[in-house]
Amino acid sequence: MKILFLSGEPSGDLYLNYLIENFNKLYSNIQLYVIGNKENLKGNFQLLLDTKNFAVVGFYEGIKKSFFLLPYLKKIEKKIKEIKPDIFIPISFPGFNLPLIKRVKNKKLKIIYFAPPQIWAWGNFRYKILMKYIDKIICLFPFEKEFYNKLGIKAVYLGNPLLEITKINLTEKEIKEKYGIKEKKILILMPGSRNEIIRKNLPFFLRVYEKLNKDFEIKPFILGLQNLNYRKYNFLNLPVIYEDHYELISISDLVFTCLGTSTLEIALLNKPFISIYFPSLFTLLISKFLVKIEYFSLPNILLKEKVFLEFINPKIEVIIKKATEILENKIDYQPYFEKIKEALNKKEIAKSIINEILIN
Repeated sequence: MKILFLSGEPSGDLYLNYLIENFNKLYSNIQLYVIGNKENLKGNFQLLLDTKNFAVVGFYEGIKKSFFLLPYLKKIEKKIKEIKPDIFIPISFPGFNLPLIKRVKNKKLKIIYFAPPQIWAWGNFRYKILMKYIDKIICLFPFEKEFYNKLGIKAVYLGNPLLEITKINLTEKEIKEKYGIKEKKILILMPGSRNEIIRKNLPFFLRVYEKLNKDFEIKPFILGLQNLNYRKYNFLNLPVIYEDHYELISISDLVFTCLGTSTLEIALLNKPFISIYFPSLFTLLISKFLVKIEYFSLPNILLKEKVFLEFINPKIEVIIKKATEILENKIDYQPYFEKIKEALNKKEIAKSIINEILIN
């Protein structure tokens, strides 16, 4: 059997790694073909195309990027026809994957969408493509299953892989010794994984750190930034860390992050966060007409209330005030961390997902 996966963004690569690892573990005889970011992947598979520069966020940004990605549609379509996979699993990345599945779907090819388009948030018109070309959807959130089923689309929820992915391998003592942490407060800055997001978030995050550092004894860490051109930024001599992300988050007092998968990862590690998004003017205007959700960070969407702080184009004074309240331990988030885990939890998540993919 041949299975092809396609991921075009960092959060998708996270789930792709999870699927590769568990296929390797449970069904090592199955041939795995991958279109994804080589830097983010490990395990036994055959890489067909590196998608390092594919990722994009925002409506305007997506329009610009579409011209860059257009030639890849034909290239990937050709590769799919050459290897003739039995199952094709697009992962998230709907701006590219939806046009692609229209090109490659045939009676012999089974298409299972993993981490489907969030049409419950915006772009409900896309459901017609899913109805026509997708055999099945594997959802990341319980409410998605009911949403897609009502639209007449076969969907299942078997648990969120992040419950098994967000694990730490070091003790708090080991982490602090490794990074020489003696300060009373640990601040994590996660400005994003895409250059266009980092360019907007990082300078703001650094200004926030400088102001907070006047009132608290802080040890800061910047996580990520693999593809960033460092010469453009003054990092204030802050350490940039490429490993132990979950370990450092697990001992932190506060995390600054952008909107996206990271918000749920942080919550599953039982840590408070402030999520910030600086959209382009075009994205901000168009979202007023297309976006249908009240909250934007995944934990708040799951809880159906604004528990965790999220801001679009915030003023720094507001952020400093809210961050100070968290660093002074004035807010108890623990009950909400437990609610999120209860909402997502299922047994034997990996095995269930792998077997669901293989079911006829």
